[in-house]
Amino acid sequence: MSEQELKLHVPAPAAAQVEKALKKAKCETIALRAMYFDTADRELAKSKIAIRLRLEGDNWVQTLKMPGSNALTKLELNHNRPSPVLDLSLYAGTPAEAALLKLAKPLELRYETDITRLYRRQRTRKGTIEIAFDTGVIRAAELELPVSEVEFELVSGSPEAIFEIGRKWLSQYKLVLDLRSKSQRGDAWRNLQPISGLRTMPA
Repeated sequence: MSEQELKLHVPAPAAAQVEKALKKAKCETIALRAMYFDTADRELAKSKIAIRLRLEGDNWVQTLKMPGSNALTKLELNHNRPSPVLDLSLYAGTPAEAALLKLAKPLELRYETDITRLYRRQRTRKGTIEIAFDTGVIRAAELELPVSEVEFELVSGSPEAIFEIGRKWLSQYKLVLDLRSKSQRGDAWRNLQPISGLRTMPA
């Protein structure tokens, strides 16, 4: 499946307003704890691929993301997992298979995220958007990078719907455009420091 989304950073002074805006209609909250994997040489990151295991409520989901046809679009492959153990055989026959077969080193845990997501869907004239406000941290060893972002993901309709609502929120709440994913920020954060003792996961 493909994913089309726009991310905006939420500065601290705007956080309460963004939360209030989401709660104007019925919304839900979910805890999302994820582990991101790559080789010691960042082979996946260099190919702009991210693999994670994420606990969504009570369920583990293995997700691979790789570039799509434009900056807003990503190929996303999701598989439910019985436990937090990677299974790369799930990508046989997919567009990701060739890149994974080229890996010279085993995958290891590189960083983690601990996120609380407040989200709801909104219909616009041009499509249906899921709006999600994520707060929490990206964690590498004992160091943490705060996360505060609102994400607009196209559920149905035209991609113009993302820009229409994104422009409105950008101006109204004085948000900041940031196209980097959590995996891109986590990879950059991880590489700022030497970290020992991270465990290697079975492939």
